[in-house]
Amino acid sequence: MMKYVKFLGIIPIILALLALFYYLIFGGIGYVGDELRLDGYMIVSDAGMPRGGFEWVGEYNLELVYRGEAGYLRIEQVSGLGDPLKKKVLQVDSLEVAGDKMVLVLEGYTYILILRRSDPIWNRFNNTFTAIYSPNDRSFEVGILNNNAFNGFKEHYYIEIHLSMP
Repeated sequence: MMKYVKFLGIIPIILALLALFYYLIFGGIGYVGDELRLDGYMIVSDAGMPRGGFEWVGEYNLELVYRGEAGYLRIEQVSGLGDPLKKKVLQVDSLEVAGDKMVLVLEGYTYILILRRSDPIWNRFNNTFTAIYSPNDRSFEVGILNNNAFNGFKEHYYIEIHLSMP
């Protein structure tokens, strides 16, 4: 009888180790089943670059959810006087992550985000996949990004996107 009691005491430990292993392998990289979730941040300004005079700047939280072959990018404004962005949920046509590069197709437009270990502009978005569109000073640009998928942002707007892998 005592052997069975000792054996039953080991079962919770084995289950806890299996749960930890499952989390590290699957949950630790942002997947829930076949779903990938990424959180992020977007900064937009009419200055055309991250510095300089401007009349409008907006900050947004991003939530990207991708399942199998499709998904969405939800955009929620957190600051800025007014919001020129017309569409708050964009269709994600495809998403591929390979090493230090993410290829994201939004509403038919292809964007490339680069994993940046260190953020030289804000020192706030370290270790994020980043893309920057800076029409007034191309030296700030990272990856490939423009305003095509973002209905309401004018061509001269500076756009900066950061997505974090969990």
